[in-house]
This record gives sequence, structure tokens and C-alpha cells, in this order.
Amino acid sequence: MKILISVVMLFLLIGCSDTPEEKRMKELKQQVAKEKLQQTTAILMAQKFVKINLKAPTTAIFQDVFEADHEWMKRNRDENTSYHKITSYVDSQNSFGAMIRTHYVVIITYDKKKETFALKEIKIK
Repeated sequence: MKILISVVMLFLLIGCSDTPEEKRMKELKQQVAKEKLQQTTAILMAQKFVKINLKAPTTAIFQDVFEADHEWMKRNRDENTSYHKITSYVDSQNSFGAMIRTHYVVIITYDKKKETFALKEIKIK
């Protein structure tokens, strides 16, 4: 009986351990998930910065987050700061109450150590 339990325990331990390839795949998946989260957060932050500059911010209807154009501009050598360029549009009311489409480009930095986003540049057309 003890031998059977030992064999089952050994099988479970061996079966549960990941191969180096499986570990690498898990790490890559986690990295991709982190980058996607950072990308989505950068787009949402860009929308907040644009909203501040609108005549009627409560009427703002932004392009879907997954349709907005996102570009990693560059990363510093130390990899602590990344730059995001977001190009998109927002529909909102102007001062006369008419809905207009406004295109914008926002450049945001992300500080990995502080885990903060900051506005670098904004162009509203």
C-alpha cells in the first residue's frame, strides 16, 4: 500500500512539473497580457486627457478602445519608460450643440518603476 501511494505521489509530482518550453510559453503569455493591459490603459488615459479639452465632455463618445490606433514609439535602454502614441477620434457636441467628430493624437509615457502614466503631447484636430 505504501508503495502504491509513493508511486501515485511520484507520478503527480512529475506530471505537474512544467518542461522548460512550457515555462517559457507561460512567461511569454504573461508578458503579452501585461503589454495588452498597458496598451489598453494608455488608450483610456488618452481619452481622459482629450475629454478634459472638449467643450461638452459629458457628450463624448470615443472610438472603441480595441479599434483605436496604438503604437509603441520607443522604450528607453533601461526599459523603465515606454512611450505610447494613440491616434483616434471622439464624437462630441460643439458649443452650438451639434455633434462633431474630432481626431486626436496623444503621446503618453509610462514609468514602469512608479507604475504611472503621464501626458507628453496632445494634438486635437
